[in-house]
Amino acid sequence: MIFALFVILFLFAAHGASEDAKKKAQLWESLRPKDVSTQKWAERLALCKEVGFEPEQCAAKPMEGIRSAIEKMEVERRAQFCAKDAGIAAVHWARGAVLPLLKAPSTAEFAGGENISQDGCSYTIQGTVDAENSFGAKLRSAYRVRLNRVSETDWTVLQAQVD
Repeated sequence: MIFALFVILFLFAAHGASEDAKKKAQLWESLRPKDVSTQKWAERLALCKEVGFEPEQCAAKPMEGIRSAIEKMEVERRAQFCAKDAGIAAVHWARGAVLPLLKAPSTAEFAGGENISQDGCSYTIQGTVDAENSFGAKLRSAYRVRLNRVSETDWTVLQAQVD
C-alpha cells in the first residue's frame, strides 16, 4: 500500500509537486480496486495522464476506452505533424537519394526549383541534376523521388529514379 502511494505520488509529482497533486494521488489510490495490482494501477494512471483524464474519469473508463482515446490522440498528433510543411527537408533527402544513382555523384549540381507535392507525410520531389556520365560528359537528367516523413529528422525513401 505504501509502495503504491509512493508510485502514484511520484507520477503526479513529475507533473508538478503540490498539495493538489498529493490529494489527487491519495484519491487515485482510494479508487484502486483491491484486486488490481499497484503496477497495473500505476500503468493505468500513466495512460490516463497522457490523455488528460482525471482520476475519477480514468477509474470509471474501461481500459479499451482509455486505449481508444490514446489511439485517437496519436492519430490527431500524426495529422498535425504531417500537416506541417517540410518541403525543404524533403528536397534535401531527395537529393541524398539521387546521388548514389549517378555515375559520378561528386560532380552533381542540382538545378534547384524542384517540384514538390505533398500528401500528408508523403512527398514526391521532381527535379533535374547535372552530373558527369561514364565518359566524363556532363549531362542533365530528370529525377523523381517519393519519400515519407517519419519524424522531424527521419525520412524513408520509397522510390528514387533518375532518367
